[in-house]
Amino acid sequence: MIKLINPVEVVIKEKKKRYIGVVKQLTLYAKVKVIAVETDSSEQFYLVFYDDSFIYGNKLHTIEDESFIDHASKQGITYDQNHPLTSALVPTNSVNIPSKTSIFTNLQTHYSLKEVAYIATMLDSFFSKEELIKMIDKIFYHFRVNGNFLEAFQIIQLLLHFEPSLKSAQARIRNSEYDTYDELYNSYSLSSIYKKDPLYVEFYCFKNRFDSSSYAFLEDHLIKEKRHMEAVCLWLEKATNETAHESSSIETYTNMALTFIPFKQWITILSNIDVNIFRVLPGAKHIVEDMITDAQYDEAILCLLPFIQELPDTYDELLMKLWSQLNPVIMESHINDFITLIERFIKSKGLKESEQLISQLVEKLFLENDLQTVNDLLVPIRLLAPNSLTIQKILHMIQISENPDRMMELGEYFADFKKLDEAIECFFWEMELYPENPEPVWRLKQMYQDKGMTDEAKGYQQLYTQLKAN
Repeated sequence: MIKLINPVEVVIKEKKKRYIGVVKQLTLYAKVKVIAVETDSSEQFYLVFYDDSFIYGNKLHTIEDESFIDHASKQGITYDQNHPLTSALVPTNSVNIPSKTSIFTNLQTHYSLKEVAYIATMLDSFFSKEELIKMIDKIFYHFRVNGNFLEAFQIIQLLLHFEPSLKSAQARIRNSEYDTYDELYNSYSLSSIYKKDPLYVEFYCFKNRFDSSSYAFLEDHLIKEKRHMEAVCLWLEKATNETAHESSSIETYTNMALTFIPFKQWITILSNIDVNIFRVLPGAKHIVEDMITDAQYDEAILCLLPFIQELPDTYDELLMKLWSQLNPVIMESHINDFITLIERFIKSKGLKESEQLISQLVEKLFLENDLQTVNDLLVPIRLLAPNSLTIQKILHMIQISENPDRMMELGEYFADFKKLDEAIECFFWEMELYPENPEPVWRLKQMYQDKGMTDEAKGYQQLYTQLKAN
């Protein structure tokens, strides 16, 4: 399950009102994005973007069947709020809802008339179909009157797709003056149609993207236009339905993806389609090495942990480098993964060489936990490596922890694991029991010295000197 740490927040302004909400869902449909936003008061806004520019949106209680938003949610590429790509795909975190009365006039200053007609068909959740058909009809007649018959035919095609039962459009498209164009769309190749109508071809290929030729054409089109986020989404959808993945494609789309999402999120996305990037791409190792160079130790290990059992042997040295730098909180929260990592080392290097790693793990766990908790966390390792000297030491500490006559010994064990406060407590107990014995006093002096508490260390040094003199 992919999880997003922080939801994507969007501010929506409408006249004098201001709403703050979080993205619940994002749908990609060719050049269009539909974003569902839920406000603090549970109001549902739907925002429509074209070419990453905000067009229109508003509150909707329900999505009507057969509307564009309904069609897009069923036929498009959709991500929920937990998907890492959602945050990357949201074009902006603040929108101003334009006036309904001037929206189409304003659109004509930024888009071609044909694009305005396409955009109109996407807004049937906010405007009546009659309003939209009337506006698209005006664009048709503009082209028709000016002798732009190809463009007029394209608009009639769009209108019939939008409202197939529209009799006036059915009659117009049967006009013999459009026969040549009808042949173009029904008989020619995609590349030939693209030269005349790239917008139509993109929407056609997206709708039919599960057909190999349509997918290949759309993929090439998106890459040529440097629309890499959309290309990555298209490939991921295809890869999700495949059992085998070409390493060349994984490399191509990894390079694209890393321009807009972090490496850790990308490998998580790939793992959801059963791709272990560390086995497929040798270059993935260099990315982790760069993280280590930049002292991003926690980030580096979190990238690797899900794949510990499947990492190539070439990663062993890198894992060893990371081990001593790790955050104890991460170690504890991912204890099972670290146990798997120790198991990997034991199998590849043997228990003797892995002993230091077990000791370092215990030392890290002691930074945040008491003896009993550490012992509990180590149960899986105890089952895995019962002969480990470190594991046996922890068991021995548990056995003597309630014996007042063994406090000196217990303190030495705590000192070995750099658990200085507990060591001090044990040595102090020993000193109280045997006030004439200089040994616990000397160890107290050393512990305070290690803690950087020089005044206390000097005090115990003086007491030690007095005891030795006596």
